[in-house]
Amino acid sequence: MQAKVFASQLCLNGLNIVSGLAKGIDSIAHKSTIEQKGKTIAVLGSGFHYIYPKENEKLFYEILEKDGLIISEYSPSVGVKSSNFPERNRIISGISMGVLVVEAAYRSGTSITANYAKNQGRKLYAIPSNIGNNKGVGTARLIFNGAKIVINPKQIIEDLDMEYKQYKKQKVEENCIKIPEKFKKIYTSLKDAEMSSDEISVKLDIPIYDVNAQLILMELEGYVSKNENGEYKINNV
Repeated sequence: MQAKVFASQLCLNGLNIVSGLAKGIDSIAHKSTIEQKGKTIAVLGSGFHYIYPKENEKLFYEILEKDGLIISEYSPSVGVKSSNFPERNRIISGISMGVLVVEAAYRSGTSITANYAKNQGRKLYAIPSNIGNNKGVGTARLIFNGAKIVINPKQIIEDLDMEYKQYKKQKVEENCIKIPEKFKKIYTSLKDAEMSSDEISVKLDIPIYDVNAQLILMELEGYVSKNENGEYKINNV
């Protein structure tokens, strides 16, 4: 979900989204950008005659139809080789202002891209993950080694010295956010006004320790943020 949220809001704020046309996060990033009528760039690890994975052939042509860009350093006849993909990651990083890591296993292709970003002097961002999950271990290591932790797209926009544009709640909710059921009660209570955890506890008649536990998780996942007065507000991202 976070890949969809971040790609959607970053492209709505004028950034081109660069990824590798792979399964999972890459595909979500490209598709989410297209849904928001943004611009996306796919960097291949093979020639144009060998679209990989095959299931993304439709996405390949959709990117071109929507005025996106497909890049490959290989001639059209070069087939799929596993050694090509780590190499292409240097291009993904090299043509970007920064690299956002949504999830990464230890020594994964994503971690390789992150290393290229550091060596090329690019900004490196990472979304915190569950370290008990294999796909969260690499992300945790990147944060430990200096990647900037981000919990919402606004932080990236502001770090790039750009003005963040807040889009209509309805548009964001329809296209990006699906609030987990366990967070809906608190999230809904904050739609009309910013409140402290104590005020939320009283309003919803929920024990303060349960409120605080949920707010910590909601803040980490980017659903809410805390202002300078210690009050929570929802993030429409």
